[in-house]
Amino acid sequence: MNKLNESNLNLQIISILEDLIVVSGSSDGTIKSWNFLTGNLEKTIQGRTEGHKNWVRAFAITHNKKYVVSGSEDGTVKIWGFWSGELLRTLEIPKASICSVTVSPEGRYVISGSFDKVIKIWELSTGILVMTLTGHTDQVWFTSDGKYIISASWDKTVRIWELSKGTLIRTLSGNTDQVWTVTTTSD
Repeated sequence: MNKLNESNLNLQIISILEDLIVVSGSSDGTIKSWNFLTGNLEKTIQGRTEGHKNWVRAFAITHNKKYVVSGSEDGTVKIWGFWSGELLRTLEIPKASICSVTVSPEGRYVISGSFDKVIKIWELSTGILVMTLTGHTDQVWFTSDGKYIISASWDKTVRIWELSKGTLIRTLSGNTDQVWTVTTTSD
């Protein structure tokens, strides 16, 4: 498939960058970039040979577009060169299904959320595990200043964690169903 509109794969996630590049992650374990204006496939960032062995459930792109971080149901978080497509590092979480990844605003940390109620925080440059937060699952985000992590979950809550201490500082409740997304402002 060489055209974006000809794809018959189950696209889990999609992102449109400001320079008109569409990036998709799908059930075939690949991440692809497309030209928004022409619909042409520009690059397959990874495939099953060295990539994920199961669905790509999440990905994040660093602000400087140097790296793509992907998370999969296969229990791995992978760090790729955005432009080269080269696999740089694999972070493994045995028996976990990764459902969310994010990168801190300054590009220092990678965070993953998984269905096993664990949030993992690694240094992007080294792959060293810095911290594990337990008790929440699913989706994770950074605030725009990079000081806090926000997680959302099937348990109908949103939690706010202080990154520097690795502590839960607030639980927001009141949702009547699962929480799948949140956003913050810099105000």
